[in-house]
Amino acid sequence: MKQLTAVLLLSILFLSCGPGKAYPDKVKQNFINSCAAKANGNTALCECLFEKVRERYTYAEFITLENDMKKGIQSQAFMNYMDSATQSCIIEKRGKP
Repeated sequence: MKQLTAVLLLSILFLSCGPGKAYPDKVKQNFINSCAAKANGNTALCECLFEKVRERYTYAEFITLENDMKKGIQSQAFMNYMDSATQSCIIEKRGKP
């Protein structure tokens, strides 16, 4: 699971369109597409992950995290959040048909 999270985070590096208050639709679509490519096409999981990221981080915060990752700086708090968000999404999706 941590491998998927790390791959997703690295994929995000190429998705931003510049900071702002809301996440641009293109960023959402790129996140979901990139995530689904690494999660065996599980777009429901990826949509859930995107929503959890959007709920927790403003777009400006997300860009800061992304820029740090480009410099080789990983936020342990963000990595931990992504791990727990992934687990939460998996559990949520199990309960839905």
